[in-house]
Amino acid sequence: RGGKLRDLMNMPVDIFTEICFYLGPHDLRRLALTSKRLWDILMTKEVRHIWKATLASVPDLPECPSDLNEPQYICLLYSSECYTIVSPISI
Repeated sequence: RGGKLRDLMNMPVDIFTEICFYLGPHDLRRLALTSKRLWDILMTKEVRHIWKATLASVPDLPECPSDLNEPQYICLLYSSECYTIVSPISI
């Protein structure tokens, strides 16, 4: 069972996080929305550095406002359905 990404979760965590560092903000957000398991992994404090790095890769992007976390800020910037990620999350 599973689609094309089924083997993604079988790779070592350090390789998965390294891949995430190469994603742009919109792509990282879309990856988080791909499945509940990826959402649960990418919405933890342990991977906050990935979200910060993906935002830092965008030239001339203003800093994340203090009242938003990085995924919320990315949603605000790159999505018209921001309500999907504004709900309280653990990041």
